[in-house]
Amino acid sequence: MIGRGGATLADMEFRVLGPLEVIGPRGPLAIASARQRAVLALLVLDLGRTVASDRLVDEIWGEDPPPSALHALRVHVAGLRRALGPDRIQTQPGGYQLRTAGATWTPSLPAAATSNSSRSCAASLRGHRFARHSRRA
Repeated sequence: MIGRGGATLADMEFRVLGPLEVIGPRGPLAIASARQRAVLALLVLDLGRTVASDRLVDEIWGEDPPPSALHALRVHVAGLRRALGPDRIQTQPGGYQLRTAGATWTPSLPAAATSNSSRSCAASLRGHRFARHSRRA
């Protein structure tokens, strides 16, 4: 069952252009909160590398995070593990890593984006604190 046990990474598709979507073998997975989606997007954008907890806090809460930000980050990661599978996100020294299981980062545009200008694609990213990382490649 996808919601509880998850699936292998090869069985999942992470769409990060526009609103984050996670597609499993049985269809879309619901990611409960905007902050969980932001954490997951940052992990996907750095697939196979550890993303520092401090960086995640900075990207999610900005320059003035609440005192409970690290605790809240752990709660968001726990929620993502429930949605994606308990072993999908690994705790590493100083941060978190999305388990790759041999997967590679292959950016691709959704069909709708290929028919629109790059300005439209950029506009769909506006408002997301993590958007600047998606333009780094």
